[in-house]
Amino acid sequence: MTSAFSPAVTATAPAKINLILRVGAPDESGYHPLVTVFQAVDLWDEVAIVSADADSLVIEGAGNLSGVPTDRTNIVWKAVDALAHVRGLREPLAITITKTIPVAGGMAGGSADAAATLVALNELWQVGLTSPQILDMAATLGADVPFSLLGGTALGEGRGDLLTPLIRQQPLHLVVVTAPLELSTPRVYKTLDDLRAEGQGTLTPLSSSELDVVIGDDVGELIGVLSNDLQPAALKMAPIVQKNLDVLSEAGALAHLVSGSGPTVFGLCVDATHVADVANFLLQRGFSATPTTSTPLGARLTSSLSSAREAH
Repeated sequence: MTSAFSPAVTATAPAKINLILRVGAPDESGYHPLVTVFQAVDLWDEVAIVSADADSLVIEGAGNLSGVPTDRTNIVWKAVDALAHVRGLREPLAITITKTIPVAGGMAGGSADAAATLVALNELWQVGLTSPQILDMAATLGADVPFSLLGGTALGEGRGDLLTPLIRQQPLHLVVVTAPLELSTPRVYKTLDDLRAEGQGTLTPLSSSELDVVIGDDVGELIGVLSNDLQPAALKMAPIVQKNLDVLSEAGALAHLVSGSGPTVFGLCVDATHVADVANFLLQRGFSATPTTSTPLGARLTSSLSSAREAH
């Protein structure tokens, strides 16, 4: 039970897609080195945290949320423990996650929740960590959590946690199409390994010309560099993904790609009018389609401790 005078602090973090995702062969520990271009998109999960008498976690939002754990296996508790370790004190918390990002859809929803938790709890507990310090902590939680904090556009290397920010000159217009199933990211990587012949998986760095295309304003050129090494594995595991890619093409999207490990896919469009036309085409045919744009933002506070107190 929370006190009537306990202020809640809220933070949000965006979904991500991978404009480019190159996957190397697994190393001795089983992890796959990556070369990727992350792009944050304007779909957000919100995390609200308040001091309480006992820990609790509530998941809200539209769609099927059954795949989101509410016990200690949820990554937000890992974020709580990491910050409590630095603070030197652990107090019970009531956490509410309001989800917009598709669950297990290859758009880093869990990582976004962890990033928002770090930002909100750093404020609630007044730990005083700087942005670089929070970024370092995020890397201990999961490979995509640092990007969820950073947002915008970034080159990711290593396990995806070694980030180089990139500045896109123009927003991207996208349609996201979800599937009524979940794909386990580890299983997708394992399927990729099974599909590859012996010796495959050499990792090629992005060239300077490819990076120029990524940050440029020519959508036509961007089509030529979009790629995802995990796409064949996602298609093998979930044939419905191919159906969603095909309907994006039928709807007139300039290009389409599986997002991360899938099963969510996205279509690239010219502008807001084109996005609306593509999304309407899909919605009229019963597909789950969401128009969106890229965003330069990452995880951020939406309600600070002072504003929460003023609200009381």
